[in-house]
Amino acid sequence: MSQLLRRGAVLRRLARCGGWQSRGIVQGVSSFKPPKFIEVPIVEEPQSRLMEDMPDLVLGGHAPNFDKENPYRTVPLDEPVDTGEAATAAGDVYALPEFHFGQLENGVRIIAVDRQGLCSSLGLFVHTGCRYLSPEKAFLPHVLELMAFRTSAHLSHLRTQKTVEQLGAAASCRVGREDVLFQVDVLREYVPVVLPLMLANVLCPSVLPDEVGEACAHVVELQQMMEDKPDSLVVELLHVAAYQGTLGHNLYATEKDLPMCTPENIKEFISQRDA
Repeated sequence: MSQLLRRGAVLRRLARCGGWQSRGIVQGVSSFKPPKFIEVPIVEEPQSRLMEDMPDLVLGGHAPNFDKENPYRTVPLDEPVDTGEAATAAGDVYALPEFHFGQLENGVRIIAVDRQGLCSSLGLFVHTGCRYLSPEKAFLPHVLELMAFRTSAHLSHLRTQKTVEQLGAAASCRVGREDVLFQVDVLREYVPVVLPLMLANVLCPSVLPDEVGEACAHVVELQQMMEDKPDSLVVELLHVAAYQGTLGHNLYATEKDLPMCTPENIKEFISQRDA
């Protein structure tokens, strides 16, 4: 009996400590101030200006600047090199990272932080997903993911892929039920090049019939891969069964959706998304 009383006292003390801790967390969160977004004007640039920053298209052989003298060609790997140029490119290495919040005239919000690294990570979240669509069209965001970084109004699919390859960038797209994320990781000096490339694929993709056909072919392959991995398939089915509503819409396209996977339906979805 005495042991039970002691255990009860310990549990009551832990509960009181947990209560104080939870109240402290609530008070700490409530003390945060919402960020202030600065209005940023939209500056339009002609396509010719954007193309000036694009690297030369190299389909084979060496790049045009291959014969340029490399100052580090004869330096062994076990000897240090002058890092002054790298430090200058990264900015003041002693400055603390600071967040900057901006908002465009069309409502797009921008959050930027400079961590003084040599690489930059760009992410563009599009507020769309299967949750906001009817069950018949819930597959369209997934098809949009499969068609990411293809032909746009500015660059062909080949030029887009070769530009990403020549810059050593990593481009990806991830679909969710409430958003679609376009992401590019690249050296910081190439940010002015990949940013319009990424925006063009989001705002003005060409949605060519042959590229739609390739995306539809991947739908069948991905469906087979999902069926071969029971863990992923069970999680998706549990999510559909748990949410009897918009959150329960299928996240991925299936073979039965292929008749509706047409360039016209995809363009209509993009126009409604950007409206």
